[in-house]
Amino acid sequence: MKNMKKTHPYHHGNLRVELLQVAQKILLEKGVEKVTIREIAREIGVSHAAPQRHFRNRQDLLDSLAVQGFSQLEKVLKAGSLDSEVPLLERLNNAALSFAHFAADNAALFELMNSSKCCDDKLGVMKEASESAFSPILELIISGQEQKIIQPGNPLKIGLVLYATLLGITTMVNRELIERDRLDDFVLDSMDHFLKGYRY
Repeated sequence: MKNMKKTHPYHHGNLRVELLQVAQKILLEKGVEKVTIREIAREIGVSHAAPQRHFRNRQDLLDSLAVQGFSQLEKVLKAGSLDSEVPLLERLNNAALSFAHFAADNAALFELMNSSKCCDDKLGVMKEASESAFSPILELIISGQEQKIIQPGNPLKIGLVLYATLLGITTMVNRELIERDRLDDFVLDSMDHFLKGYRY
């Protein structure tokens, strides 16, 4: 059979990494319904049984994909907020814009990250990944409190208000209730109101 796709053995490279890469590609291009272990195995060219050495089932794969998404988000937020030469409030704005662009550029992944059912053994991993992803913004809020730029109070609570605001904006953009080219304006306007409410 000339057209049959050749399958590779179990030790095919770093299979877990490649499975997640292909899963994210399918997710972003075709939606979560198309992310199946069978489809990913076919795409890579391994046997259908090979992915089961790394993921017990489809939900385990989706949870791992969501955890990977949080790791990617953390890197994006760090890149947008680490420059200590930039005033803190500007860094906070940059981090908010980075968050919004990640969410809009990876809409299906972002939705999965915020709606994953999560199998039992991933509950702690998912919580840790999401908290770590948001830590760059939380650290900016804490620094702002220390510098008496942002009001004292529970920084996590303040951060959750900001997260909810950004989540609402990006969800509306991803659902085409707000035009994509207005994303930055909405984020910066919201940040202006947020900071006015929490300025020292």
